[in-house]
Amino acid sequence: MRIAGCVKKILKLFRERNFFRSQTKKTILKNKKILSIFLK
Repeated sequence: MRIAGCVKKILKLFRERNFFRSQTKKTILKNKKILSIFLK
C-alpha cells in the first residue's frame, strides 16, 4: 500500500509538472506574439 501511494504521488507530481510546463510554453508563445506586435 505504501509503495502504491508513493507511486501515485510521484505520478501526480509529474502530471502537474508537465501541465505547468505546457502552460508556461503557451504563455511564452503568447508573450512572443504580443511582443512581435508591439515591435512592428
